[in-house]
Amino acid sequence: MKYSKLLCFVLAAIMTVSVCGETFAKKPKDGAAEKPAAEQVADKNPDPNAPTLMQVRQMPVFGKRGSLYEFREWAQRQMKCPKSTLSALRQSGKSSMSVTVVFVVSTDGEACFEKALNADRTPVADEELVRELKRVVNLSPKWQPAVQDGRNVNVRFSMPVIFNAW
Repeated sequence: MKYSKLLCFVLAAIMTVSVCGETFAKKPKDGAAEKPAAEQVADKNPDPNAPTLMQVRQMPVFGKRGSLYEFREWAQRQMKCPKSTLSALRQSGKSSMSVTVVFVVSTDGEACFEKALNADRTPVADEELVRELKRVVNLSPKWQPAVQDGRNVNVRFSMPVIFNAW
């Protein structure tokens, strides 16, 4: 695949998703009920029998163009910053907060949420924020799975997400 080297380079780059309240949230179509930010999504787990790698010869591909920027844009449209996170940001006087989402693209192409970490690499304590991040990752459309030595493998990604208070 001619994009494999480019994809490997892009995967190593840092992706940032900026979310400000409901700014990037999709508006429901006429007559459609709006879903709450904390809606429950079934937990997904990667294949425990397949190794989980960080870098493989043929990385997972998201969407039609095969671009991680496409996944970043998709996640940005889905993300709804919880009110608890916005109020905590405003009370602390900070203008933004960075959280790293760790997820695995499994052997069948499912994105599976693993954890959310603060900038200091400690687990995120805000349960609403973790629930929202988990919701968005688990709602991801299927990816083309990664391939290493002719077999599908799990691949772990870390994606920084920046929440702005404004």
